Amino acid sequence: NSWGGGGVSSPHVAPTSPTPEPEEIVRWESPYGEEVQGVVARFLVTETRIPMVIHGQKLWNSEESLEIRPPHNTGKLLGTCSKGGEAHVEAAVESAVAAGEGWRNTPLSQRLALFMKAASMLSGSEYRARVTATAILQQSMTAFHAQRDAACGVVDAIRSGVYTVEQWAHRAAGTVSGPNRSMRTIATPLGGFVYSATPFNSVQAAVQAILLPVLLGNPVIWRPSSSALMSNYIITNLLQEAGLPPGVINFLPGDRDDIWPHIRKSPHLAGLSFAGCESSFRTMSEEVVREAADHGRLPVISGKLRSPTVTVADSTADFRRLLVSVIRGGFEYAGQGNSPVKIVLVPEDVWGELRETFKKALEQLILPRRGNPEKTEMFVNAVIDRRTFNRCRDFIKDTQRATSREIVAGGEWDPAKGFFVDPTVVEVSSLEDARHTPSGPVVSVMPYSGSLDDALTTLLDESPPNAEEFSLAFFSTDRGSVEAVAKRASDHAHVHRVVVNNYPSGDELRSPLVEGVALDEISKWTRVVPVQETFLGEEEILRPHMR
Repeated sequence: NSWGGGGVSSPHVAPTSPTPEPEEIVRWESPYGEEVQGVVARFLVTETRIPMVIHGQKLWNSEESLEIRPPHNTGKLLGTCSKGGEAHVEAAVESAVAAGEGWRNTPLSQRLALFMKAASMLSGSEYRARVTATAILQQSMTAFHAQRDAACGVVDAIRSGVYTVEQWAHRAAGTVSGPNRSMRTIATPLGGFVYSATPFNSVQAAVQAILLPVLLGNPVIWRPSSSALMSNYIITNLLQEAGLPPGVINFLPGDRDDIWPHIRKSPHLAGLSFAGCESSFRTMSEEVVREAADHGRLPVISGKLRSPTVTVADSTADFRRLLVSVIRGGFEYAGQGNSPVKIVLVPEDVWGELRETFKKALEQLILPRRGNPEKTEMFVNAVIDRRTFNRCRDFIKDTQRATSREIVAGGEWDPAKGFFVDPTVVEVSSLEDARHTPSGPVVSVMPYSGSLDDALTTLLDESPPNAEEFSLAFFSTDRGSVEAVAKRASDHAHVHRVVVNNYPSGDELRSPLVEGVALDEISKWTRVVPVQETFLGEEEILRPHMR
């Protein structure tokens, strides 16, 4: 069959759009909160051992392992995870290639049903509490964010991905007929395997990175972040229990330098599906292109990249809502989300009052809620690792000595128990200073004295050519300014998206209809070949007018 042995149930029945997974209140006194708290407590007293999973089998490395510790309680050892190396890469490649033939011939309807089963299992079983608890413990997410990302976000990602593939198949699987011919399509996977490297800061993003390649018939070798091993391993177990055949997803934790160099040299590498920071993606993409000359084909390269948010306000902005957006966007999840607020540009004539408001809000509302995310009232958690902690600490130290930067609020750090950095607002005098703002709970504010147009010129037209992409959040109640800024930003190569009077919070991404998976993304992970059939071919060589 043109569609992997079975196709969709019917190309004439349009798929139904999914609805977002309902969130539950995560207070410890609620039924769901008690369940999550019980799982957290069990993980704290039971040593976790995580293996590699290659061809459905658990593999252990007795010589090398990764320690699993909560960023907010680094003295606590939660467990260990076996590290993959060259021999394990070879085994994973062999497993993926062997599993590929059977998986590509599995009917598309069966592949989609398997993942829908996994989404239902995550929605309504102990998996929901377990994945929420592990995101709290190893990724230091608050209970609110852990449920939203690791539980509801993953369910939404799977259902949204299945829905989009159904849409694509519904459009492509039909036959178009003419008086003497028909046109249909044959879709096949890429062949070989797809390598997926995923980040610490979002279980949802990790699942999105592996989802489309697998749904479309490609086996995957998955290297999870070393700071998200527990939740990602639970997702692996979930998919296995849902019926995923051995070798379709090979779970290969380990250091990048122990795995990636061997992966990229494999002649079976058909694609790179990446989620994370732009600099790592650029490096890996360049390496794939260099290796492609030896293999005779260029693997598919796809990246879902973390991009900071630059917030700009004009004089008509609602500054209370600006305050809420900057504090939530800059300090929730310690400023480590997919689009954290890093830079804020505000009119100089309102900054004096706004500065005091920021300081008061941080000191009275936020700093008392910085701590262990195992407590549901916490707002700010620890940063993910020592490297991130050191970068934030060093930036704050440099600011204390600098003449062009000044700490407005925060500015303290405490590594005694975990990687804790106070939410910090820094006033800067130039965008050059602001661009050094590190990943973490640090926001730089630059008051501008000229016009909004001048501020945008500095932001957009004077960006370095190699600057990373960013989201632009614009605050204004003037419709003309909103339209002008949106148009100007959309013409700029570095602007990833524009959000008006809000920040890219993830709230708007809970709807599959908004976030969804772009249909053109599907075309990367499959080969669609049109087949035109003529029923009765020509019998005469000469054209009619020549006879």
